Amino acid sequence: TNTTNGDMTPTERTLLNQGGESDGLPYWTKINIEEYYKNKSRFERYLSPGTPTKPQAIYWLDKKGPKFYLLILQSNLLFLGIFSSMNVLGFLQYMWQEETPTVFTAYLILSMLPLLGVMFDKQHLVAVLSQVLCMGAFRRPSVVSDVLREEKTAHVVRAFIVIYKKRPL
Repeated sequence: TNTTNGDMTPTERTLLNQGGESDGLPYWTKINIEEYYKNKSRFERYLSPGTPTKPQAIYWLDKKGPKFYLLILQSNLLFLGIFSSMNVLGFLQYMWQEETPTVFTAYLILSMLPLLGVMFDKQHLVAVLSQVLCMGAFRRPSVVSDVLREEKTAHVVRAFIVIYKKRPL
C-alpha cells in the first residue's frame, strides 16, 4: 500500500518531492554512472578519485560528500563564533564608549540580525545534514512509512493479546 503525503513527516515529504520519485524510485536510482563519470572534470576527478556508486553520485565530491557537508557546517559554526566574539568584544565595546545610546542600540540590533538569521537557518540545516549523513536518505519514504506503520500495528496487536490473556475467565 502506498501512503499519501498527509501520512508522512515533513522530511519524508521533502525527500519524496525533491527526489523525483514519480515512478516510486528515488532520484539516485536514475543516475547513469558511466555518463556521470565521463562528464566529470579533471579537477572533480582529482578531488574524488574512483568511480562512485549511484547513491554516492548525488553528493558533491561523491563518497567524500557527507564528510564535506559536515566540514562546511563546522566551518560555518566556527566563523559564526569568531564573528560573534569580535562583535561583542571589539565593536560593541567601542560603540558603547564612542556613540550615543540611540546609535548604540541601533547598532546592536543591526549587528545581531545576521547572527539570528544564521542561527534560525541552522535548525533546518542540521536536520537535512542528519538525513544526508545516514542511509535514511537512500530509502523510499513510502516504504519507510509502511514499515513504521506495520511496526506500530504489531505492537498494538501484542498489547491486545496481553490484555486478552489477562482478562478474567
